[in-house]
Amino acid sequence: MPSDRYHGLIAAERDHRDARRTIDFSFHAALDIDVVLPPAVPKPVAVVTATSPQVRLETWFAALAKAERHEVRAVAQLNRRTQHVWHATYDAASIVGREVVDTLPDLSAVAGFRTEWALPVGVTVSVTATGIEAAQTLGDGTMQRATSNTTTVMP
Repeated sequence: MPSDRYHGLIAAERDHRDARRTIDFSFHAALDIDVVLPPAVPKPVAVVTATSPQVRLETWFAALAKAERHEVRAVAQLNRRTQHVWHATYDAASIVGREVVDTLPDLSAVAGFRTEWALPVGVTVSVTATGIEAAQTLGDGTMQRATSNTTTVMP
């Protein structure tokens, strides 16, 4: 029907944990598609820069050439239901050079911040770096490509 909308996600990933490349698309009129996944990116480098008064990480990774934004997501899985997460997004215009550097700030001095919200010491942190390209036209809709890779660090 003309009002139908097709939405899909093409993904290639390794081991369900680290490298992932995707194309997310949406359009009305059905069409054959011929798309190419974005290039794979190397693992980010993440180091612990402090454990007190809170865990702080510094992460750096290669900027994706055609990205409109980059993201860093650090996740500490405390148990099956509880996670502590740090997430930062960088517009491509803010990236200087070929590398993205993310430093988790010291939030302990921020009014209302509670240290139990921070990434915990002694729990493995999965750090994922992602490059996301600008949406492109696909038929009467759009597609957006992204590529990411993950590393781990123990504070």
